[in-house]
Amino acid sequence: MAFFSLKVTRRVNGSEKEGRRPFINYEGVRYTNEVLNHSPHLINKTLNLLVNTDDLRVIKAFLADGSELGNLIATGKWGVTPHDLRTRKAINKLKNNRLIHFTQYDDPIRVYQDHLEKEAQKNKTNRNKLASLKREQKSKEERYQVEESTEDKQTNKVIDSEIISELSNGKRQKEIKTEEQHTDQRILKRTITF
Repeated sequence: MAFFSLKVTRRVNGSEKEGRRPFINYEGVRYTNEVLNHSPHLINKTLNLLVNTDDLRVIKAFLADGSELGNLIATGKWGVTPHDLRTRKAINKLKNNRLIHFTQYDDPIRVYQDHLEKEAQKNKTNRNKLASLKREQKSKEERYQVEESTEDKQTNKVIDSEIISELSNGKRQKEIKTEEQHTDQRILKRTITF
């Protein structure tokens, strides 16, 4: 992480009077965590941030005295898909130029990729950007993949076994219906021929 780290300072935003919980902005995205949410005394104070420029979903924050505040998580869909600083800046530039649009429910990285796929048909630069983005996304998904807990694995096994049993029950019911149809057809043929 040291190779991709960047040290910056940001002022804590928010308002107790207006009911806005404390947060910081970094490259157009709000970041917060539970500790910061419940610390209105930090509003208008400065935090030191250690930014992993290779994955902007999480930023490590420190108070002015050097004590750790914890990991601040990007709000909305920005905190879902791994992306680097260059990708974030490219997305923000396109959004500011009104070439792409996304809501809080859209994944900005996916919207950017869709834009590049559409523009890739027109010029080589966008084709190269798209290829580079796909390579980076694959690399980041492998590098920052989160292990499933054993509880999640067990839950997934139970769900998988339920799905398999439902499918086999559905298949068995189809077989029964098919057998009934064949029986009905045989009876119908017998009555017609007699």
